[in-house]
Amino acid sequence: MPIYSLCNRHTAEEKTEWMSIAEMKQYIADNPDWYVMIKPIGARDNFVASRHTNIPIDGDFKSMLDNMSKANKNSTIDY
Repeated sequence: MPIYSLCNRHTAEEKTEWMSIAEMKQYIADNPDWYVMIKPIGARDNFVASRHTNIPIDGDFKSMLDNMSKANKNSTIDY
């Protein structure tokens, strides 16, 4: 089941609840003072969030990146 971070519009009280999507929709409908907060997740995706990854790249892909870097002198590609 998903975890929802809820916030009260008037008191700014925050709470975290485990409930299904249907239960969350019903809760929001029954309690109009509460809304679901959108927060970034604590863990980051190493491949997307970082230029330096721990995922090895093969020689063909490295060659393609090298050619792209040479063709675009002002490029900031860092692989």
